[in-house]
Amino acid sequence: YKHVSKFGSYERLEFLGDAILEYLIVRYLYDHSSNLNRGEIAQYRGKFTSNETLACLTLKHGLQKYILHNSKKKIDQKCYADIFESLAGAVYVDSGMDLDVTWKDVTIGV
Repeated sequence: YKHVSKFGSYERLEFLGDAILEYLIVRYLYDHSSNLNRGEIAQYRGKFTSNETLACLTLKHGLQKYILHNSKKKIDQKCYADIFESLAGAVYVDSGMDLDVTWKDVTIGV
């Protein structure tokens, strides 16, 4: 892993956060919606982890204020979603890989 700049890259945390969010959503749906079948759980997982949903959460929580970039281009929905995924990955790592803490922290205000 090489740092892209002195601030580093969020891609590794994004990759981890993506997997963590998918797992946490599935676990929540499994625990709280016993009436859903496998296909319905997959459908909800896709909706809740979509770029559109994660980008909305990034904007809702004002996380875009903390994005450092040097491009004059407008930041797109995918980038906002990636930021939310990287935040989830960072919370997971910082919490000592505690899934319950991660769930609590990334779902505040949702």
